[in-house]
Amino acid sequence: MPHCAGRAGPNACRNLWRRFNSRPIGVFTMSVSDNNIDLTYLLQWDSLADWEKTWGAFVPDKE
Repeated sequence: MPHCAGRAGPNACRNLWRRFNSRPIGVFTMSVSDNNIDLTYLLQWDSLADWEKTWGAFVPDKE
């Protein structure tokens, strides 16, 4: 699964989301930890079938 935290940050993930036709509707960091470089994305899909297709292509992607 691709990893976009750290120096690349949100911009690197935005490009991935565009490539996979996904829409991020929220980006969050952990605020109760010293390790706040991990980003959590809330994504929107039109349907469960859309999610299955998109996620199935995203997970094995090496980029």
